Amino acid sequence: MSGIAVDFSDFQSQTSPPPSPRRPRLLRRRQPLSAPFILSKFPTNPQSSIADGMMSFDPELDGLLTAPLLVPILEQYEKAFKAQLEPIAKDINAMKRYRRRPLFFWRDELGVPIDAWKDDRPPKTWRHGDPLPLWSKQREIIQAMVDYRKVAVKSGHGTGKTFVAGGMALYFAYVWHCLGLTTAPTFRQVRRALWGEIHWLYNNARTPLGGKLNQVSLDLGDKWFVEGFATDKPMENITGIHEENVFVIIDEAGGVPDLSFEAVEGLLTSENSFVLYIGNPIDGQGAFADAFKPNSKFYKTTISCYDIPNVRYATNIYPKLTSYTWVKDKEIKWGTNSNLFKTRVLGEFPEETKDSLISLRYIELALMKGQNSDLLPDRIKSFGLDVARQGTDSSIFGVRYESGLFRIVEEMTKKRETEIAGRMKLLYDEMVPKPVVNPPSPENQRDKENKIAEEIPIPPINVDDIGVGGGVVDILSEDEYPVNGINVGESPDLNDSESDHPELFLNKRAQYYWKLRKVFTDEKVAIEDEELAFELSKIKVEYLRSGKIKIIDKDKIKAEIKRSPDRAESCMLAFAKGEAESNQDLVRLIL
Repeated sequence: MSGIAVDFSDFQSQTSPPPSPRRPRLLRRRQPLSAPFILSKFPTNPQSSIADGMMSFDPELDGLLTAPLLVPILEQYEKAFKAQLEPIAKDINAMKRYRRRPLFFWRDELGVPIDAWKDDRPPKTWRHGDPLPLWSKQREIIQAMVDYRKVAVKSGHGTGKTFVAGGMALYFAYVWHCLGLTTAPTFRQVRRALWGEIHWLYNNARTPLGGKLNQVSLDLGDKWFVEGFATDKPMENITGIHEENVFVIIDEAGGVPDLSFEAVEGLLTSENSFVLYIGNPIDGQGAFADAFKPNSKFYKTTISCYDIPNVRYATNIYPKLTSYTWVKDKEIKWGTNSNLFKTRVLGEFPEETKDSLISLRYIELALMKGQNSDLLPDRIKSFGLDVARQGTDSSIFGVRYESGLFRIVEEMTKKRETEIAGRMKLLYDEMVPKPVVNPPSPENQRDKENKIAEEIPIPPINVDDIGVGGGVVDILSEDEYPVNGINVGESPDLNDSESDHPELFLNKRAQYYWKLRKVFTDEKVAIEDEELAFELSKIKVEYLRSGKIKIIDKDKIKAEIKRSPDRAESCMLAFAKGEAESNQDLVRLIL
């Protein structure tokens, strides 16, 4: 028996199979098991060898190994070994299958139905509340990520693209064992949108996926993680990462600066690297648009809102996707030829014209910030009140905050000047807190009043003073509210320190709209209202023979969009002046 090195101490009796600590199966091993690893678990003679995947023993042991007494022991050992190896082999086979057919991962691990409905039409047996499978465009993106490795998706509003991106982040992390990075224009978008979907899919998976899921990161092991970050510092967050398996997902790619795309390209050097660009096509120029050019190496796809089953069949099948009524509403309000309709409904790049005051890219970025609450309402900077001139127009009450957020807080139609002024006073009293002043001593009364005047900013109410707006200005002024009556038809204000070269403008309307344009191009503004975004996209610039800059008349805009651009006018007025021209408000607030 000398020379035999068989150790059965790791195995128990036949009636008690060896225990196997249960870990989340997708985390057991990052790489498939090799033959040396498997054979190392089989007790052999030290002189044994591995050749062509088979085991060979010292010839002197052949007779002993087939001895009647040893055969049952080896059979017992073989059964126990196979029992340990079987779940690992199943996991390896599952991983191979998932790598070829990623939809199986969605079904078997994430618990998301993948049934293919013909033309995305629900079967007759389906009822509202039944499980909803991935729809055709979502399945297309998932399979393309494996087949082509580089995928670019431009999409209309509410098509379910971010849900797919969240699931693919988990897929590449667990199946391909990738190091992953996800990004978006702002941290709030990263946390709420993409990582919100990742959290939901992770927490509702059919089997525990393993790892440690944090707010915007997933820790799986050494150099094996997924992280989310905003693109404000792309070079710091992206560069210097080099792994064999890497994936990058850029959500809301239309709003991501080109520098971030350049940093991403530096990561995608290995064979097993994957990248997904996904977002609304808000700008026909830049890296995101370049991905859709014929010579790019990306698999390209477009998702129109008309592709969504809800819209195709005029019924709300998928509650989280864009509805049929939303699309029909935009057809009427925006018109099918408008740039906003092309980007937010059709998923197509806009056709920018040189006479647009504000590029649609900057309008969409501001709208994205507002709808994602990236700029929050803080101290009120000013009010903008555009008073309706006709029965079908609206009086719009807008508020500009210090953060850069502009919010429409009230809309009134067919109201008299006194009602509009009364509503403005009520809003002002509700939204602007009055300062709390401790009674000063008589000797420093005047100093105390001067100190209050210097330290307490007084938000002005900027009102278009032409026509019926003049009556509202008079009422507010008589009642000692800080109102600025602005006659936009007057010559530009040459003393306005915030205007660049005011002498170049035809009138105050052009001067103040140009000031608004700068706030948008500097990306220091957020808006929440889609109708405001549409109206701003229709503001055009005219260059006169005299060299002056003019904004096209409201009547021309109204003829095109079938309504007055009251929201855009309110926004322009809110950003026109940040201080009150009179001191009447100070008396009211102090007393």
